[in-house]
Amino acid sequence: NTLAVLCFRHFVSLDGPMHLLHAAVLHDSWAGHPPTADGFTVDTDALDLNLGDLPLIALAGQVHPFLLHKLLAALAITCISTGAWCLARAYSPRPSAAWLLVLPFAFGFLLVLGVFHFAIGAGIAMGLCGWWAARPVVRWREVIVLAAGCALATFAHNTGGLLTLLLIGTHEVFARWCGPVAWRARWSGLPPRVPLLLALAVAITGAVLVALRFAVPVAHPHLEHHPLLELATLRQILLVDREAEFPYRLTLGGLLMVLLVLAVRARFRTWALRPADALLAMAGLLFLLSLVRTPRTELHFATDRAQWLGLLLLAGWLGAQDLPGRAMPLVLLGILIVHGLRLGFVERWMHWQKDKDAAAVDAARSFHPGGLVMPLVLDDDWLARHRTAYAAIGYTGIMFTPRDHLRFRSARPLDRDARKYLNTPDNDTGRAVEHLRAGRFPVPGQVLVLSPPADTLDRRWAAARAVLAGRYVRSAACDHAQVWTVRGLADSR
Repeated sequence: NTLAVLCFRHFVSLDGPMHLLHAAVLHDSWAGHPPTADGFTVDTDALDLNLGDLPLIALAGQVHPFLLHKLLAALAITCISTGAWCLARAYSPRPSAAWLLVLPFAFGFLLVLGVFHFAIGAGIAMGLCGWWAARPVVRWREVIVLAAGCALATFAHNTGGLLTLLLIGTHEVFARWCGPVAWRARWSGLPPRVPLLLALAVAITGAVLVALRFAVPVAHPHLEHHPLLELATLRQILLVDREAEFPYRLTLGGLLMVLLVLAVRARFRTWALRPADALLAMAGLLFLLSLVRTPRTELHFATDRAQWLGLLLLAGWLGAQDLPGRAMPLVLLGILIVHGLRLGFVERWMHWQKDKDAAAVDAARSFHPGGLVMPLVLDDDWLARHRTAYAAIGYTGIMFTPRDHLRFRSARPLDRDARKYLNTPDNDTGRAVEHLRAGRFPVPGQVLVLSPPADTLDRRWAAARAVLAGRYVRSAACDHAQVWTVRGLADSR
């Protein structure tokens, strides 16, 4: 999976460009030259600093954003795959070929969403759980290492530590249930009451974190999920095209069902619980959590995250089962062929998007230093939402848009309509055009138009072009981007 991402000619994700922009803004701010324009600055205090941001900040300005995007995706998928391997090895020293279902499951919808920090945190959490499960005896040293690991997972993503405790807690409950004597012997290195106190501390901490996480009301629209349908149709391995990827999902779903039947059949000999069944318990718990639906969970794709991790754990459980050895070469071949074809399709699709992303980068060369630029995005593709971030990376001025979740500080108070514009991340083109038509403060010196339609009769583009023609002149253009500059500024240049 890591090599596949690095070999892609271009990589596309929803939030990836936004993560690159946030890291670039932090880099510029720490270097002493933060983006500024017309009394506006970026509120860097509102930006989160995660573990995955560190390599981005170190390489900002030295590596092309497209390559940096691939490196971040490769880091995320390496962490999640390695964590799944460490967790499976804790229960089965030699997992079977069925474990390779992790490959297509890891390269799933969340990777295209670009939630790379979550993937890094989840990978660390799974690796920590594997390390903990493999400890023959628990002493204070292990508890201290676990606490440090939880801190690292939380630094990677604010849910990383909570996920670590959730997985380890499930493991401990299951181990206590399966073998009380062995469980007590394992905890013999600590005083008798310590396990209970730790369990209470974990439960209370988890409850408080969850309450704080979902206490803030949702300020903008969210997507609606149907958890049971999405789980039954393996929604989490859908990437970019529902119809074109249907054969791949159908084949992988068939392989999953065959392996589940073989695993259940193998357990007919004895239904006694085994340590590896903790993986199935973890997967089941996450599948149950994916059924919890609130506006906040919808907004943060909690259903997708829980089901994605549940599928990875299910693959780990299958790898630990006593499956027929003669069937494993066919399973290995089937998974690799289907996943390889799927990767080839996705690579071609993403490469087709490269010209549109490159147009945003090229258009930024026409920006005036230290200026205020307002984007108009006319592409209805949901993956184009943060394409504006590519144009803003490294720019000394301000890209005046809420699309990329940057907060701005203004030396001059903003009116109600301007504040409403900035507080609506899902802003439409009409609101930006209205801002330009009214001539409200701040008046952008330049306007970046992304994906202008070839059809001149397009209503949105016709309305935007009529407003732009009144005050601006087109100063740069290509197939997928245009830059319009205010007339007086364009003439002086």
